[in-house]
Amino acid sequence: MRSFEKLLQEIGDIINIPLQAQDGYLCLLEINHNLQIQIEDDPVRQKILLVCFIAEIAAGKFRETILKEALKANFFPSRIGTFSYLEKTNSLSFYTYVENTISAEELSVILERCISVGNTWYQAIKNSQIPNISQESTQFF
Repeated sequence: MRSFEKLLQEIGDIINIPLQAQDGYLCLLEINHNLQIQIEDDPVRQKILLVCFIAEIAAGKFRETILKEALKANFFPSRIGTFSYLEKTNSLSFYTYVENTISAEELSVILERCISVGNTWYQAIKNSQIPNISQESTQFF
């Protein structure tokens, strides 16, 4: 089995960003000073966790609406990940688990899609807008 560090190196070669594991199981990326991406090896489950920390959302009606839309997106059959609310930081995140046998090429595509989803929702939240989601128009969720 290929090591997590080797997988990160392969992904880094594909996306032209050097990636390194912290403590042998975790890699953190910052995208455009907006999104935080975590890639984590879970050897017990034999999976890799990708998490996109999207944005903090202040309490109120807007947060309620955003979370309702995220819940709707969680039920799309074509989705690649799941939205979650992190109470500790009052923020929205998007995550997915993949098999740890996945190729670097496949994982880089999923990573790109997670970043795209995160960026779409980040921009909407930043502009106090509701993301336009529909099962037909959304190929990433």
